[in-house]
Amino acid sequence: MNRSLNREAFTLLELLVALGITAMLAALLLAITTNTLTIWDRSVSALGMENEAQLIISRIVIDLESLVLPIDGRAWAEIESTGSETTSGGFFSNLASTSGAQSDPSTIREVAYKLSEATTPSRLYRWEGTAEEALGSGYQYAAPASVTDNEFLLNESLAEWRLSFWRTPAEEIDLAVSAEIPRLVRLEFSLISADGVERLEAVEKGFSNEVEADIREQSTRRFTRWIELKGVAR
Repeated sequence: MNRSLNREAFTLLELLVALGITAMLAALLLAITTNTLTIWDRSVSALGMENEAQLIISRIVIDLESLVLPIDGRAWAEIESTGSETTSGGFFSNLASTSGAQSDPSTIREVAYKLSEATTPSRLYRWEGTAEEALGSGYQYAAPASVTDNEFLLNESLAEWRLSFWRTPAEEIDLAVSAEIPRLVRLEFSLISADGVERLEAVEKGFSNEVEADIREQSTRRFTRWIELKGVAR
């Protein structure tokens, strides 16, 4: 008995069309997945920066709301700036002891902040003296030389940081030329994500042709907080 076999097969053209469609679908899926992961990563970075910002704000607010203002003309604060960015600053605050030692009571002490360097990202350090040191200096502010890497690191992803003093929200006071006691402090700073730092480094090394301004816009978040000075006169 003769058995007839019917064989069906794809032509080369059909295979090429199928492969083309599969490649297009794979590329589309990859693009969607990559875009979704990018959005997710940036959302996580934004949330992380939000948490970091709250830590910075809460610490500086505590220090400034406890600030002790003078009544006898003594130097109570010092702010150093490079352009529009604050590089260091300090003042006296009525703070609780953080050392836990009996010899370090909860009273007025000197507090200072310092930016590591004018780069992106920068590190922000906080220094706190003892009550005995403040008493020994006669509560005369003198910028401590020990605000270094050995002191408390408040943040290490700053893109910029500025403290400014104001009579009203519309009238800024320049402490360098005025002895007037301000009523408000404006805290401004920007944080940059780890991804943004990596992208900036790639541009600097010539590995990427991205525009630096675009990277900063996409990977930094700016925070502003007005702080009312409630410090008691001394």
